[in-house]
Order: sequence, then C-alpha cells, then structure tokens
Amino acid sequence: MTEIDQKYRTLAILWLILLFSQLLFVVVIYSSKAELFSDRSEQSSFGNESTVVFGAAFLAIANLAISFFFRRKAIEQGIAEQKPEYIQTALIIGCAFCEAISIIGLVLALVFEYQYFYLWLLVGFIGIFLHFPRRKNLVAATRPTAGNC
Repeated sequence: MTEIDQKYRTLAILWLILLFSQLLFVVVIYSSKAELFSDRSEQSSFGNESTVVFGAAFLAIANLAISFFFRRKAIEQGIAEQKPEYIQTALIIGCAFCEAISIIGLVLALVFEYQYFYLWLLVGFIGIFLHFPRRKNLVAATRPTAGNC
C-alpha cells in the first residue's frame, strides 16, 4: 500500500466516523426528549420562538456555505504548498462547520423543544456527506515537483 493510499484511507475513515457521529445526536435527543418524535401538529412550523428558529436557519445556511469555502481554500493551499496534511485539515474544517449545524438542531430540540429540529440534523448530515474526501486532491498535494525528481 502506497503512502497516498494510507493517507486516503485515513481520510475516508475520519470522514465516516464524523458522518456516523451525527446519529448520536438523534440518540441523545430521543433519550432526553422522546416526546419530540411524536406528532404534535398544534405547534406552528416555526414554534413559539420564531426569531430563534430563523436565526438558527440563518446560522445553518451560513455554516454550510463557510464549510465549503474554507475547505476549498485549505485544499488549494495544500496543493500550492505541496502539503497533503492540509487536505486532512480541509476535511476536518468542512465537517466541523457541518457538525455545528447539527449541534444547532440539538439545541433547538433540547432547549426550545422545536419539533422540526431534524431538519438541522439532516442538513448537517448531508453537508458532511458532501465533504467526502477526494483522492485527486491528495494526489495533487503530494505530487513531486520538477525540482524533487
């Protein structure tokens, strides 16, 4: 197994762990606020705290956009400086911002008892899913330069 294969496997395992850690949020919410999983149609779509929900939605959208922006910048820097560790940093940064989206959903569920908290968990999960590591970025960051041949 080559060094690139080992680094890529590490990135893929790290990504998979971060992706499945999202399921723990569902377990935490279910174990502490199981009533949120039942049908409560008497609550409006935005709940009792519409300002908080709109703020949380804005934060989620901003975090999703920022995650891709910072990930792209870290990958570009890793390729430019030929530092493959920046590719791992890019993955962690991107996934961390998406994880924050899920944490916002967790707060909406536990603190505000908002019944549509799962939308934030879903966006966080999808965001992390979209940050799947690409082998081409790792190869580009470890490619030998003309001076090293």
